Amino acid sequence: MSPEGCENMRIGEPTGEHRHLLRTIFGRLLDVGFIIREVVEDPRHLREEPVGAPGSYEHSLSFVAEYFKIVCSKPEQA
Repeated sequence: MSPEGCENMRIGEPTGEHRHLLRTIFGRLLDVGFIIREVVEDPRHLREEPVGAPGSYEHSLSFVAEYFKIVCSKPEQA
């Protein structure tokens, strides 16, 4: 994995996936002057009993939010 995240895009493929590290997402928002007001995670992972064997990817999804939103604003410049 690179310091910027992980990408599995392939030439000629119509779709792919790019994962950004949280430090990259939040850091770049702050770098360009945004103020982070709130971070809201999707609580679906809290509604069901854990699935999969402990230590498996499926099991980790029972405890980690897959989706979240960042509410931020950018102050007006004088």
